[in-house]
Amino acid sequence: MYIDLVGDFDVQDAFALKDASTKLMRRIEGNTTRKVDLLINNSVCKKPTSEARKIFAKMTEDESVGKIAIYGYNPVVRVIASFVIGFSKNKNIKIFNSKESSLAWLKE
Repeated sequence: MYIDLVGDFDVQDAFALKDASTKLMRRIEGNTTRKVDLLINNSVCKKPTSEARKIFAKMTEDESVGKIAIYGYNPVVRVIASFVIGFSKNKNIKIFNSKESSLAWLKE
């Protein structure tokens, strides 16, 4: 699943993203237990609020989520993503500089 994060993110935006992605992952899964990999572009995302970061961290721990590849050049968002990764129970999360390297890792 591809997620393009754009602009500011507050708690309402984070909940909306969580709800929409959860519904879509359930549809992708169908009746199987297959996990869904996420490709997240944070190139034009601005700093999320602390509440939004907590929701993002919970999203990474959803049982439907497999690997998570985050890419983009925004240094502030990269630091925040690293922080979220550190607290996540999902250890299949990595940050990349490019979409191509992200996709290559997801395909491994």
